[in-house]
Amino acid sequence: MKIQIKKLAKSKVEIEIETTDEQWEKARKTALAKMSQEVKVDGFRKGHVPEKILIEKVGGEHAMEHQIIDILMPKSYSEAINKEKIAVIARPEVEIITQKPLVYKVKVDVYPEVKLPDYKKVNVPLKTEKVAKKEIDAWVENFRKQAAEYREVKRAAKKGDRTEIDFEGFTPDGVPLENTKSKNHPVVLGENTLIPGFEEHVVGMKTGEEKEFSITFPKEYHAKNMAGKKTKFKVKLNKLTESILPELNAEFVQKITGTKKTVDEFRKEIETSLLEKKSKDAQVKRENKWLEEIAKKVKIEIPEVLISEEVEFMIDDLKMQGLQQGLPWEKHLEHMKKTEEELKKEMQKTAEQRVKLRLVAQEIIKEEKIIVEDDEVLKASKVLLAKQPPQNQEKYKEFYKQDGKGFLQLKNQMVFEKMFSKLLK
Repeated sequence: MKIQIKKLAKSKVEIEIETTDEQWEKARKTALAKMSQEVKVDGFRKGHVPEKILIEKVGGEHAMEHQIIDILMPKSYSEAINKEKIAVIARPEVEIITQKPLVYKVKVDVYPEVKLPDYKKVNVPLKTEKVAKKEIDAWVENFRKQAAEYREVKRAAKKGDRTEIDFEGFTPDGVPLENTKSKNHPVVLGENTLIPGFEEHVVGMKTGEEKEFSITFPKEYHAKNMAGKKTKFKVKLNKLTESILPELNAEFVQKITGTKKTVDEFRKEIETSLLEKKSKDAQVKRENKWLEEIAKKVKIEIPEVLISEEVEFMIDDLKMQGLQQGLPWEKHLEHMKKTEEELKKEMQKTAEQRVKLRLVAQEIIKEEKIIVEDDEVLKASKVLLAKQPPQNQEKYKEFYKQDGKGFLQLKNQMVFEKMFSKLLK
């Protein structure tokens, strides 16, 4: 078998394959054997139909040639790419030059060649993180708000109050608008969960009071039928409560943490937790920056198929996030004022950069001979399983089973961790 390889742009190759008479005859015998088991001819048992009759039955020599090519082409193509060690990443485009002997060309995307710079000389310093007093204060206040008690009050509403309101929207000339009506709607004034400006009109109202006011919806509002429209609202305040924050003392700390400790110890725990998170985030940023600096020095012709696959992955990820938040994909697109095709087009550059970084990382891993054994992954997965509540154990066991999706994800993560640990000191 003769094989000729020609490199094309965008990490494509053209492979011309010329098969031999011997390969043709082997494929012919395979085709005949297969047909003799599948084709029924009156008066003959399966596997005992004479060759001439069998060929006539399937449509003659021309049809027989097609059967042979269907067997010979994929087999010879597989042998060629294995022999030449060509890492293909997509289905090939095939052009048959002659049928007998079978000579054909394929154009196929291959993994691009990555020529690494001296990556060991690339250094990105690790940023030293600190936790400011105001950050700790904010977390302490959050804990106090979570433990707050509420009591009804008879005064004018102010920011920070929890309210329940009825409201309905109308056109400027008084026609009720769809999807603008709600009863006993909970609102914490100042959190801006409603359209801009709405909550400011509720501030100052008293329980039982009714009010009318007009608001113009933002131009970028997700519901296009309301965007930029002036709307009149009728509002009634049904309930007004104020929050009573617990006193910051040892009793409160024990209630929150379940253990006895002083307020200073509680604040120190928060500081330690925040510092740990900040340090991890800084390390991830450092790792990404390191790869980006190396990638800047690398020229790669990335196949379109890899970029398209990455875009599809990014779209699927957005869809999954939307489902988790209860936001259907159509609503997500409506909110962004884009079609899926427009979004895909915008994602092209980001997807290309992500693919490039991954290819660079994979080449470094290969160069450094970084390997994570299955036993290491199984051990790490058991640690992760132990942290899951009992009701989730079976689900995560299935997720992390050997060669399963979770197992492979964890293995990939551990390979990257080994690489960064070795090269980023």
